[in-house]
Amino acid sequence: HISLGGYGRSEGFSEVCTNPTLLAAFIDSLVQFANNYDLDGIDFDWEFPETAAELAGYQALMEGVRDQGIITSVALYPYSDLDPTPYMNVDRVHIMSYNRGIQHSTFETAVADLDLFESYGFPPEKLILGVPFYGRQTIDPWGYSTYGQIVGWYSPGPEVDEIDNISFNGANTIREKSCYVTANGYGGIMIWELAQDTTDLNTSLLQAIYAAVGGGCE
Repeated sequence: HISLGGYGRSEGFSEVCTNPTLLAAFIDSLVQFANNYDLDGIDFDWEFPETAAELAGYQALMEGVRDQGIITSVALYPYSDLDPTPYMNVDRVHIMSYNRGIQHSTFETAVADLDLFESYGFPPEKLILGVPFYGRQTIDPWGYSTYGQIVGWYSPGPEVDEIDNISFNGANTIREKSCYVTANGYGGIMIWELAQDTTDLNTSLLQAIYAAVGGGCE
């Protein structure tokens, strides 16, 4: 897959999605790109459409790509007032279940976010739970650190989710989330972002996910 957009990288969507000529050309270009590079799908992350015209154009963009046989996914933040209508026909919904408060990505928050999207009418198998490979300070100035940095600085145990005013997901929480996703028939796990992990198999969060979905939940 290739992913388009993201926080601070979404400024081009509005102009393209509200202009039918540009939108048609963009869809053709994306489909050609995916076919040229033998990609399975395209992930869309517009943060965030604000008007009815933008939402309609965003829906047309995703459906135009999907109609060409390409898997489409969309990254969505779990706002309680989110209009799910433009996103119902995508193949996968990546739930950005992080930056969700001071302890920004707890297990309980993940469960609540999955429940929210199910309440919108999305089938569980379309829902992909996003997990953070970074930590966020719980006090001003609310800075960010990668999980790899946190391990290098503090060597926290797998049960630790907060240290020195930094809230993050340790290996046990990542495993618990992965097991919950597996046990309840959800579509999978999405990571923001992979390069923030450690390169040590003993502390790697990616390895914790692999262990869980590979039978480690028992």
